[in-house]
Parts: sequence; structure tokens; C-alpha cells
Amino acid sequence: MAQTLEAIFHQGDQRRIDHTPSGVSLESGDIITMGGIAGVVTSPEGIADGELGAVDVDGMYKVKKASATTFAQGAEVEWDNSGKNAVAATSGTFEIGVAYQAAVSGDDYVLVWLNRRKLA
Repeated sequence: MAQTLEAIFHQGDQRRIDHTPSGVSLESGDIITMGGIAGVVTSPEGIADGELGAVDVDGMYKVKKASATTFAQGAEVEWDNSGKNAVAATSGTFEIGVAYQAAVSGDDYVLVWLNRRKLA
């Protein structure tokens, strides 16, 4: 079954920080970048444009990935905001963490340890 959310909490610590979106409302599961770190909107109602909310910046998430993309365990995982999926490092993407487990072509998701640096 294909995953429809960008990210779903899997396990680990959840550390939240305040965030107020500007120009866009955010939905639960959205992945965003804030000053070089990635965040995941976890509140079921999302965060309305201009309203204070919280995003998670730690923990392990099942992140939607491009179907043909593969990740070795510990490899850097980047986010393609235009395609709304995890990809290998390319121009126009930003690092969101590392792959906690390997992901192969055809997998719908990769397990990402959010905001961790490359392990391999």
C-alpha cells in the first residue's frame, strides 16, 4: 500500500520546537526546513499559516521516497521539496537525516533518523 503522508513517526525521542509558517499552511506529516534543520509536522490538525505550532526535529520517521531510489544503512537522506519525497543528494535538495535501515528500489519509504549526520 502506498504511503500518502510525507513522514510518519516510527520510534525514538520526539523533540519539538516552535514554528510559525509564513505564506503556507502545513499538514500533519509535512517535512519542512528551518535554518538548516528538518522538521516534521506532527499535530493532527497541522499548523495554519501565520499561527504558532510545533514541529518534531528528532526521532525516526518513515519517509516517502522515490520508488527507484535506494539507500544503504547509514547513508545521507535528502528531501526533494518539489517532488515531495526522499532522494539521494542532488541539486535543490536538503539533508533531513540518515537511513536507519537500507531501502531498496520499489520500497515506498525509507526509515530516516531525523537530523543525524552521515553514519557510513
